[in-house]
Amino acid sequence: MFITAFSTFAITRSYYKMQGFLDASYPAVTASNSNTQSELILKRLGGYSYVKPLLYADINNESGHFNITKASLKDIIDNHKLAGNLLNASVYIKDFTDGDFMCINDQEKYKSGSLVLLPVLITYLKMGEDNPSLLSKEVSFNTPVSRKHHYSNDTIKPGKKYSIKSLLRYMVVEEDENATQLLLENLDWVAFQKTFADMGLKAPEKNSAYDYSISARDYSLFFRSLYNATYLTINDSEFATELLAMGSNKALLSNGIPATTKFANSEGTIEGENNERQVHESAIIYVNDTPYMITIMTKGTDTKMLSKVISDLSMEAYTLMIAKNG
Repeated sequence: MFITAFSTFAITRSYYKMQGFLDASYPAVTASNSNTQSELILKRLGGYSYVKPLLYADINNESGHFNITKASLKDIIDNHKLAGNLLNASVYIKDFTDGDFMCINDQEKYKSGSLVLLPVLITYLKMGEDNPSLLSKEVSFNTPVSRKHHYSNDTIKPGKKYSIKSLLRYMVVEEDENATQLLLENLDWVAFQKTFADMGLKAPEKNSAYDYSISARDYSLFFRSLYNATYLTINDSEFATELLAMGSNKALLSNGIPATTKFANSEGTIEGENNERQVHESAIIYVNDTPYMITIMTKGTDTKMLSKVISDLSMEAYTLMIAKNG
């Protein structure tokens, strides 16, 4: 019976890895973990009559290959808590090479803030696949919003028209709040909610995207869908990730990582009640032939200190990922 179960287990794993769908690996069956129950979770898209496309495959247990990394990152979090720099933090890392993953505080939820702009981008591209003329549609920009950030001089100008595709570039690459607001005003909210539902996530309430609560692990699904090109077409997944990479020069996660390293990221800073601050960042880091993704979410009272927490965690994760994959 054990041999039969193991054979089925191995064949199933090999099949999905061969097909490119299984980006989470099974823990090896050994004497020390043979009692561990690992469940393969397949998330498929609905809404079709004859097919159910596979969005992602996962398992419910960590493999244990990240034990050293996880312990080291927990120490950094604990030290920042003791120093009063941090109230809480969550970390999710997935190694795209072998599918290993790890989570710290994966049940903790945070306000998404501008992290939600990634699913906005994905939603528009998904809509464009059903309606090819959508991305070339032009909308008028008339009323600027009060700007909180000044990241770039390249912004949209009142009195002009812009295509949806160009607004997506302004939103992601230039972090232009006017372009973002214009895209949100023209967003099909039903399609936006469907993007979350398709990922297996609770859909956000209408007009409350920035307040949407999500865990680090769940948010990572959006980046995973792009890297695996399992939700958008390959070309649209490449386009979206390229935009995210073009706008990554201000990333906190890049601190301590060689300047030649490519990465695509999304970030968010939230000012909450009672002086609470939240700073988050999620990214795919392209390290030679061993790309990985990392999502870090933090809560505290000092934005600068939370930024330092993210940088410290990212630097340690990068060093350990290099060591892990040799």
